[in-house]
Amino acid sequence: MTFREHLALLRAGSWLIVPSIVIAVIVAIVISGTLPRRWEARATLYVGQALTASSFDYSSLLASQLLTPTYARLVTTSEVLEAVADDLGLDVEPEDLAQRVLTEVPPGGTLIAIVAGADTPGDAARLANALGRELVSRALAGDGDQAEIEATAERLAGEIDATRGTLLDLLADGTLSTSERATVEQLQLRLTALEQTRASITDELASRSPNAVTIVDPAQPPLFPAGPSRFLITGVAAASAAAISVALVYLIAGLRRPRPPTG
Repeated sequence: MTFREHLALLRAGSWLIVPSIVIAVIVAIVISGTLPRRWEARATLYVGQALTASSFDYSSLLASQLLTPTYARLVTTSEVLEAVADDLGLDVEPEDLAQRVLTEVPPGGTLIAIVAGADTPGDAARLANALGRELVSRALAGDGDQAEIEATAERLAGEIDATRGTLLDLLADGTLSTSERATVEQLQLRLTALEQTRASITDELASRSPNAVTIVDPAQPPLFPAGPSRFLITGVAAASAAAISVALVYLIAGLRRPRPPTG
């Protein structure tokens, strides 16, 4: 068959091809809309001394690089997962929770990315951060007052979030009165002081030993789901319907084609 003949055949079979694609797309949209969405949040942790620490040396960096993969594997152990499930009040077995957790370690690096999945954005962020806190607490075990310092850092983080929220609420009003402007200036000064204090505590924690673990980027609720991809499901359904309907058009045309006389 020539190209024109193929084109004419497809045009004649559009009565089957077009409705098939439309129906497949509609069905795919409906089905994908009923599928539970999966959300993923990522928390990043740093292993070792702070790079700005005065006692930083190359041997400590090498020790941290060797410890980082071990810490990453520790995140998905049953003991850690069970502790996190108890902390968050999750009624789930460690083996099932492990299916929702992934750790990533760049080759030769000292960063650990904890990727946690859940049914809601908030639950995903809480799970990733809880795993990070549990790893930090286990790394700090037996290190004297480091646990207390870590608790202070977490308290400062909460005060920073609250102060920043109050400041943003005031600035969102647009026009500020004289007293409100004074309040904004006080909040800005307090926010700066809190952030500087937390940075100092974070450096102190990270500079103590090569096995120190610090949460450098807490997980935030994701804005977009990780899956399932509705566009991918719809696209695959449309492509499959197109391929099947085109094949049927050629099959029907072959069956209708008169056979040459025999003999």
